[in-house]
Amino acid sequence: MIRARVSPWVHRAAAIATVPVRGCVVLLGVMAGVASGQDACVSLLQHGIYDHFREINVHASASEMYSNVCSTYDSYKKDQQSGQVSAQYGLFGGEIQLSRDQIESIGQTMCNIQRNAATASSQLQNARDVISAPAVQAFSDCVALYSDGVRTTTTFREDDQNELTIDVRYVAPPGAGPTTKLNGITIAGDLMCSGPLWNMHATGGVIGNADYGMSCVRSSKQTAYMDEGHLVYASPATVTLYVSAAPAISRTLTYKLAGPPPTPLVLPIGTIIAFSGSMVDAEAQVENGWWVCDGRVVNDVASPAYNGHSTPNLTDKFLRAASAAGTLGGAAFFDIPDQQIKVWTDSFDYQHRITQDPALTVHGNSPWVNGGSIVSLGTFHGLQAATIPPYYSVIYLVKVK
Repeated sequence: MIRARVSPWVHRAAAIATVPVRGCVVLLGVMAGVASGQDACVSLLQHGIYDHFREINVHASASEMYSNVCSTYDSYKKDQQSGQVSAQYGLFGGEIQLSRDQIESIGQTMCNIQRNAATASSQLQNARDVISAPAVQAFSDCVALYSDGVRTTTTFREDDQNELTIDVRYVAPPGAGPTTKLNGITIAGDLMCSGPLWNMHATGGVIGNADYGMSCVRSSKQTAYMDEGHLVYASPATVTLYVSAAPAISRTLTYKLAGPPPTPLVLPIGTIIAFSGSMVDAEAQVENGWWVCDGRVVNDVASPAYNGHSTPNLTDKFLRAASAAGTLGGAAFFDIPDQQIKVWTDSFDYQHRITQDPALTVHGNSPWVNGGSIVSLGTFHGLQAATIPPYYSVIYLVKVK
C-alpha cells in the first residue's frame, strides 16, 4: 500500500510503540495504531473519559487517570470472579464513585486491549455520564463513516492536551468509486495544522486507499484566565474535515483547565429572591419557574409542589429569619398606650407669654419669666408610631420548579 504520509508521522509512531504501557500518556495513539477498521473509533471514547475526569481532578495526569481506572477495573473483575461485586467503585481515593456498570463499561473501553467498536457501542449507554459529549458524538460519527468507507484514526497527546493527529483513508464499499473527495477543513479556536491532509484541503483533493495525515497543535497560556466560567490555560478548539461522505469528521480539544470549574448554584424549590424590575418583567419569569409572591395561585402542572396552591403573599412585607417558614407577624404601626403626662419645661432667657400648650392643656395663663418654668398636664390617646425603616421596594419571586 502506498503511504502518502511524510516521515515525521512514521518516526513518531515508531517512538510511541517503545514506551511501556503503564507510563504512557499517549496510550490511545498506540492502541489506535494497532486497531483496524471501526475499532480505531474507540480511541475517541477513551479520550472522552480522560476529558471527563480532568473536570473532576484537574491536576491528575493521563497516566494517573489510566492507572486509577484500570486498577479499579482489575479489582472489579476479581470481585466478579469471587462473586463479591460492590455497588460502587471509587477512583482517586474515593473522590469519584462509579456504579458497577460504569466501571465495567469504561474499563472495557480503556483497559481491554481486545476492545472493539461493537462492544464499546453496547457499553456506551452505561458509560455516557463519564465520557465528554464531544467524544460521544465523534465516536458515533466515526462508526457511521466506516460504513461509507471512510477510515479515521485519531491520536490525542494526552500529557499536555495540546495536540491531535488525524489519519484518513478511504476503502471503497462494493459498487462505490475508488476515491472520496475532501471538500474542505475548518478550524474553530487557536489551532495550527500541518501535514499532507491539511495541504490537500486547499485544492479539494481526493483520498484514496492510502493514509493521509495531519497534526493540529494548540498553544497554551502561561497565566490562567477565565473563559465562560472556567479557569483555563487554553480554550476549546475544534478541527472539522468535510468529505464526500457524511457526517463530517470533527475533533475537539476541550478546555485545558487550570482549576476545577465552579460548582453550579442549584436553588431549591421554594427559594425566594428579590427582583428589581417592573411587574411585567417579574410576571414573565413564570417561564423560568419563578412566580410573583403576591398570593396568586400557581397554574403549572410541572410544579407538583405549588400547582393549585398560592404563592406567599409578601406585598408590603419584609422577610425575617425563623426556625420555620410561613409565620406571619409584625405591623406597619404600633399603638402608643394611653397615658397621663406631666412635663415641665425651663423658660427661655427672655420674656414671653404662653397661652396654649400645642399638645396638652396648660393650667392658666402664665407669664414666661426668666428662669421660671411651665407645667403641662394631659393624656395621650389614640396615637400611633410608624415601625417602617427607610426602604427600597422590590418584587419578591418564589421558585416553584
